[in-house]
Amino acid sequence: MSDNMTNYWVASHISGLFAIYDENIDPLKRG
Repeated sequence: MSDNMTNYWVASHISGLFAIYDENIDPLKRG
């Protein structure tokens, strides 16, 4: 795996985790 592919894979998974996190946490914040 090239460094570019690794960075892309990591970035895509991190952004995906944050999207899931936001969807789960935001409703709690809004009440």
